Amino acid sequence: MPDAYRSKGLSSALSYQDPKAAFRWLEAAFGFEPMFVILDADGNLAHSEMSQSSPD
Repeated sequence: MPDAYRSKGLSSALSYQDPKAAFRWLEAAFGFEPMFVILDADGNLAHSEMSQSSPD
């Protein structure tokens, strides 16, 4: 299985009280797109990675 493309740019980590709401907000507000999402056994967002397309 090929590895997912990962740019060699900036990386950061954030924690939110309501990760699913933050995830949706980041999509709507800034156009971030999901790259990788892991939910735990209870359906809670355990880990995610998002990217933003470069302007053309």
